[in-house]
Amino acid sequence: MITWKLLGRVRHTMIASLLFALLPMGAGAEEGWGVLHDVGALLRTEADNLITVEKAIGVDINLRSLEYATARKLQARLHAIVARTTHLHSFHSVRLLNNIDEYFTEPSPARWDLAKGDLLFMSLSLTDLLEEIARLDPTYRIQPTSWQGPLRERRVLERLAAIQPPATRQELTEFSRVRVQYTLLVRHLQQVNDGVDDYIGSGSRR
Repeated sequence: MITWKLLGRVRHTMIASLLFALLPMGAGAEEGWGVLHDVGALLRTEADNLITVEKAIGVDINLRSLEYATARKLQARLHAIVARTTHLHSFHSVRLLNNIDEYFTEPSPARWDLAKGDLLFMSLSLTDLLEEIARLDPTYRIQPTSWQGPLRERRVLERLAAIQPPATRQELTEFSRVRVQYTLLVRHLQQVNDGVDDYIGSGSRR
C-alpha cells in the first residue's frame, strides 16, 4: 500500500523536476515587465483560490467537522511549503524574510536567481496543494478562472525563468507588485497552517 509519506516524496520530486526544467538555458530577449505582470496575475488567481480554501477550512475547524486524517495530511503539506517559502534572519530582531524581499533590498544576479526559484516553487506548490485539497474533500474544489490552465501556467513560468533581473522602472514596478502578491500568499499559507495546527493540537488534548 502506498503511504502518504511516499506520495509526498513523489510530489516533491515532481516539483523539483519541473523547477529544473524551467530554469533558463540562455538569456531571454523578452521584456521583463510583461512577464512579471503575468506572474502577478497568476499569483493573484492562486491567492483567490487559497482564500476560498482558507475560509472553507476555517468553517470546518469551527464546526469541528474537519476529519483529523485530512487535517494531518494538510498539516504535512503546509509545513513543507511554508518552510521553503520563508526563512529567519536576525538583525536587531528576528524577522521573517524571503529571497524576494532580499532581492528587492539588495539586487544582484545571484539574488535574482534565488527570487525566481521562490516564485517558481510557490506557484507549482500551490497548484499541487490546491489539487490535493480538492481530492481530499470535494467541497473545497477550486473553480479556475477563464485564463488559467496548466499549459498557460507553465508558459508563464517558463518566461519567468528566462528573464534577466528587473532593472527598468517599469520592471521594478511590476516586481514590486509581484512581491506584494507573494507576501500575501505566504501570509495566507501561514494562517491556514496555524489554524490546522491548532485544530490538531486541540483534538489531541481532548
